[in-house]
Formats: sequence, C-alpha cells, structure tokens
Amino acid sequence: MQCTDAHVGAFALGECSLKDWQELVAKPSRQSSRLRLSIAAALAAPFLRLLGLDSFGINWFSETSDGKTVSLIVAASVPGLLGPEGLPGWADSEAALEAQLRGCRDCPMALDDTGDGQHQMPLEEKARMLAFLIARNRPRKLSKVYERNNGLGSRETRNIVISSSERALGQIARAAGKDRLGGEEVRFIDIPASDPESAGIFDVVILPAPGKTLRETTKDLVESIRANAIKHQGHAFRKLLEKYVNDQHGLERLKAYKQQFERDAVLPDKHNAHYRVRSNFAVTYAAAALSIDYGILPWKKRPTFRAIEKCMRLALATLTTGANEPAAKAPAVNPHPVGRSLKEQLAHAQLVVVKPKQKVSEEQARARLKADGFKINGEIYVKPKCFKRWIPTQPERNALRDRKVILTERKDTATVERKIGGIKGKPRYYAIDLHALHRLVSE
Repeated sequence: MQCTDAHVGAFALGECSLKDWQELVAKPSRQSSRLRLSIAAALAAPFLRLLGLDSFGINWFSETSDGKTVSLIVAASVPGLLGPEGLPGWADSEAALEAQLRGCRDCPMALDDTGDGQHQMPLEEKARMLAFLIARNRPRKLSKVYERNNGLGSRETRNIVISSSERALGQIARAAGKDRLGGEEVRFIDIPASDPESAGIFDVVILPAPGKTLRETTKDLVESIRANAIKHQGHAFRKLLEKYVNDQHGLERLKAYKQQFERDAVLPDKHNAHYRVRSNFAVTYAAAALSIDYGILPWKKRPTFRAIEKCMRLALATLTTGANEPAAKAPAVNPHPVGRSLKEQLAHAQLVVVKPKQKVSEEQARARLKADGFKINGEIYVKPKCFKRWIPTQPERNALRDRKVILTERKDTATVERKIGGIKGKPRYYAIDLHALHRLVSE
C-alpha cells in the first residue's frame, strides 16, 4: 500500500439515517440563508471538476458569537468530516493545509477561526496564501522522482473551503496597511455571518421559547443543529453521489441550474470580478437544486435561490465597499438591476389584499401574519424583514429610495406606519410605488 502525505478527512457515517439529518439539520437550516449556502456549497464541491471550475472559499465573518461555527459544522456534516479531532484550523501550517485539501479532494473543507492563525505568519499573509493555495488546484509542484519515490500520486485538488473569522479578510488586510489582491477577493469570498437586525445567523423571525429570551432560544437552536449534524453526518453526500451516478441526465440538469442562476441572479454592476463571484454561487445553487430533485434536501428551489442570491449580494457589497467601511465611501449603486430584482421578488411574494375597515376573521389574521406584505387600494406594503431579505444592502435600498420607488413620510426612515386589521399595533412597512418601479425597470 502506497503512503501519501494527504491528511484524509474523517468521512464518518453517523448513526440513524439520511431522514434524521434532513429532519434535524437540513429543515432547521431553512431559517438561515447562511446555513443554506453552507450546505449547498458542501454539496457543490464534487461538481467543480465536472463543470470546469476552480476551487474557491467562503469566509463567514462577524464580531459576535452568533453561530458562525455551526455554518462550518453543517457543511462538514454533508460528507461526514466531523471526526474526533474536530475541524482543521487556521493555526495549521501551510503544508498541513495542503495536506488537508488533498485529503478532502473533490469535497468541501471546513476551516475554523482565523484568530488562531496569527502565530506562524501575519494573518493577512496567511489569508492570501490560502486564497491562492485554494485556487491553484495543484498546491505545490514536486519533482516526478520525489512523487514516485514517496508514493505521491496526483496532487491536484478541487475544494470549496468554508471558513470563519471575527473580521473580514479584507478588513484584516487593511488593518495591516495592505489591500487584498483582486484575484484573492474572488477566490476567498467574505460574507457577513449575520444581519444587524437578525437573530444571529437566522434571518427569519424566531419566536422565543416559553420562559426564554430570543438569544437563549437561538442558542438552543444552534446547539441542537450542531449536535445533530455530528450525530447524523455523512448520509447526504453518499446519497447525492449515488443518485448522480445513476442519473444519465445529471450533468445536463446541473448545467441548466447553474445557467438559470447566472441568468436570473441580478448583479449590481457589470464587473468581471462580479461575474466570477456569481459563477461560484451559481454552482452552489445548481447542486442544491439537483439535491432537491433527488429528495436529499427537504427544501424548495425558489427560497433556496433567494437565500443564495442574498448571500451573493452581501458578498459583492463587502467586496465593493469593504467590511465595516463608512457608508460614505461606498460607490453609487446602479438602481436598474436592483429594481428588476425587486419586481421579480414582488411577482413571487405572498401579498395579501387588504380592504380597510372590514372585519377580519381568525383565518385572515393568520394569513396576514404569514404574508410577505399587503396590497391596500393598489399600494404595496412589504414587511421590513422580508424586504431586507430581498434587497439586503443599505446602498441598494437607498438607490430605490432616491428613485422614489420606496415611498417615505419622514427623512430619518425609509418605512411608513400602517394599521392593518389582524396585526397588533401600527408596524412599519416599506411602501412601494409600482409606477415608479415600472418606470425604473423600463429605462
């Protein structure tokens, strides 16, 4: 048996079955666009080679303990990489990271906590090293004689690396007085792990459990997903490969889903780097959509598309403006693609028609609580959490407001108060002028 310097991943098969992973990991992950993307990225890794794509990385960053690590754990649970030694970390040497990549060839690799990587080389240098290590596909060239004498076969790798850090890699570089190289930014993509108004990594409304605060409730949910990801790991990846091998049209369908995302996911600007980033997100959607077809992911394609598109746009906003940069430094946003995206979202939204001053039944009240927004006398009112999921960055929302697509009554807020039967109080909504939206889109 030949030796190899690859550090082979655990590839463990957890107890129980795929159904348990679906119920206890994949279904709760529907409440988070970040968890959806992490799982989708793990499923996409074996298809990079088939689609002729290079390796790339996703770095989840935030300063708070909001569940970043569980994003890595759910990704690692797909192929079963959660062994007794835990996840590899940034503290590992360059040679060790190369060995990890080869040991996870054509698979995802979860890499935890950049904060542990400072002692061997400056963190901004290590991030750059890993970005190009990932994208080269072939870590380091060795002589053919050395490879033969040491039992080393092909050192080519294709991986999707999923990482976490307290600060964006771009921010780390700027703090050291340097800029990230353009190729580095699109190879190792920074994405904020949470929204300012979200409950950690969850971007849907999480209702506090009886007797517990919202933070306690989300912490319990994160811990439950973490424990079940470890317990029921490995089944999803095996089932995906089994289904794909027996699907004579699998590659054709995969390419069609990738092309769909590249066609329909709106870019804020026509920059080459943006197209490259979109291609990376497109393969994650394609793998997720194929996995939905195969019955592996208990998700629906439309919300999965929206979740991955949201993460893409957050990544592009970070790429353009830099994490935690003052808003004044952000470049102007082209409002036309943002308007097209909003129009598409409205076409698929759950908008309840409301007639003022009419009595509301219990069934109508429940429908209004679940709705994305309302139509009142021809006007559209969208709930803030829903609208921010559609238009995730402040510069994009500002662009719509400047074009009068978002109607406001005050200068200090973009939302308006409306009393709607069946909903307590007078919540705030984003009011949409459909005529202004149509004019913007048709320009």
